[in-house]
Amino acid sequence: MKKWKWEVAGIETDERALQYARDTLGLKVFKGSEWDFPMESFDVITFWHALEHIHDLKGTLKSVLPLLRKDGLLLIALPNISSLDFRLYREDWVALDLPRHLYHFDPNSFRSLFYSFGLEVFKLHQMPLDVFYNCIMSEKLAFERKRRRKVSFPLSLLRGGVIALMSFCMGTLGNGSGMLYYLRKL
Repeated sequence: MKKWKWEVAGIETDERALQYARDTLGLKVFKGSEWDFPMESFDVITFWHALEHIHDLKGTLKSVLPLLRKDGLLLIALPNISSLDFRLYREDWVALDLPRHLYHFDPNSFRSLFYSFGLEVFKLHQMPLDVFYNCIMSEKLAFERKRRRKVSFPLSLLRGGVIALMSFCMGTLGNGSGMLYYLRKL
């Protein structure tokens, strides 16, 4: 966004990522909760595969959402716990990412949570690369856990590709492996 002349700011908890963003990318990035932005100061706020990692989810949303302007846009990318690939891989689904992923949402639970904060999902779509990553890496995880040792690893990857294609096709109906949600204030 900075390349397109947007004024950007970020929040990061990982020290190495924070330093990289500041020193290499030249971004204005704050450590954890050490920020002080004025209310309604952002046109767009994003949580890109980050929301599921936040320990105090409701507290964080209560402090961040007032920073969004009345006509602002909130973009949130998340894995989808009701996707076909989750139903097939279960405990081997790489996007479970336990214990780092503290929350898992499907489109209905996501809508419900954000409606309680005065926001509506006005658009959602799947993230095509997520489904292929999730399926291939889930196959790898299942293979490493010896759940798929009956077939060779290349066949296991082929199976992952077929499942990814099926999940991708189902994702066009709003139930993909990774979803991008567009929200606005009610």
